[in-house]
Amino acid sequence: MQCLPAQLQDVPTSALASFNESVVVQVSLATQAKSKRPKQHLQLPKAQIFSIEDLPDEIITALMYQNLLHRDLCSLAQVSWRYRHLSSANTQWEALYNQAVGDVNDVTREAAVLAQSWKELFRCKTVSDRQAEPWLTPCQYELHAVLQRISSEQASSSVAGGVTFLLDGSGSVSQEDFSAMTGFVSKAVTAMLALVPACKVGVMQFSNDVHIHIPLETQDKDNFDKAMADMVRMNGGTNIALAILTASEHMQSSLAVGAPRTMILLTDGRIDHHQGQEAVQVTRNMAEEQGNVSIYSFGVGSGVDRAELDKIVAASGSSDVDCRYMALAVHPESLW
Repeated sequence: MQCLPAQLQDVPTSALASFNESVVVQVSLATQAKSKRPKQHLQLPKAQIFSIEDLPDEIITALMYQNLLHRDLCSLAQVSWRYRHLSSANTQWEALYNQAVGDVNDVTREAAVLAQSWKELFRCKTVSDRQAEPWLTPCQYELHAVLQRISSEQASSSVAGGVTFLLDGSGSVSQEDFSAMTGFVSKAVTAMLALVPACKVGVMQFSNDVHIHIPLETQDKDNFDKAMADMVRMNGGTNIALAILTASEHMQSSLAVGAPRTMILLTDGRIDHHQGQEAVQVTRNMAEEQGNVSIYSFGVGSGVDRAELDKIVAASGSSDVDCRYMALAVHPESLW
C-alpha cells in the first residue's frame, strides 16, 4: 500500500484491497536490443508508479463503485474531502439502492428527494430494515412520501375530498398487526390534516361484516385518536368486497360530486379467488359510477397476498399500481 495516500491507512484493509489493486497502475517498459552480439541480460527500467491522486475523478468513481460495498464507501468518505465527495454520487447510490432493496418507483424517488440524497435514503432504509428484521416495514422517508402523495391528490381539487381507511379485523390478522394498523392511521391522519385541513376522514373495520367506527367527516384530532385507541378487533373472515362496497356508498353520500375520493386498505389480502373477483368488480363499479377514485393498499401481517391487492387497486383505473402498495408491517412468510 506504499503507493496510497497516507490518509488511507485509516480505512480498513478489507475495504481497500480490491480498490487498491484496481487503481494502482504500474507500467514496466522493456526494450530488447537487436544486435548480432551474443544475448546479454537486459536491465529493465524501473516501474513507473502512479498515485491514485493522479487519476481523474471519473476513473476513481467508476473503480470505487465497482469494487467497494456501501459500508466501504462510507469508510472511504472519512479519508478526505475528495473521497467524501466522490463516494456520495447520487446516481451511484441510486444504483446501489436498487441492487440492495429493489422495487424503485416514483414513491421511492420522492422519498429520496425528502431524504435529500439517495445515500441518506439508503442509510435510513438499511437501519429500518435491520431494526424490524425479519418484518418488512417502510422507513420514515418512504412513509412520508406516500402520505404526501395521498395528501396532494386531496389538495388537487377546490372541492373538499375525503379519505376512508378500511382496517382488516379478520382472524388472520393478529392483535399486534391490528395495533400496527390503528397506530399508523392516527399518524397518517395527523400528517394529512397538516397538509389538507379541510379533508374529511373516515374509518371502517371489516371481517365478515363491516363496522363504521368513524364517519367520513372533518375530524377533531383528539377525539379521532381516542376512537382509534379504543378500537377492538372484530375477528372472523375477510370480506373485502363488502368493505369496499360499504365505503363506496358512504363516500357517495358524504362527498360532493367531483370531490377526490381516496380509499386506503390495510390488510393481509388473504382472500379466496371468488372473493378477489368480487372485490375487483365492486371496485370497478365504484370507479365508473363516482369517478376521481384513488385506492392505496398497505400490507399488514404474515403471508400478505400483494397480487390480490394489486388487482383491486388496478380495478380503480390507476396506471401506477406499483406506487400504491406499501408493506407496512409484513412478515415475508406465512406464520399460520
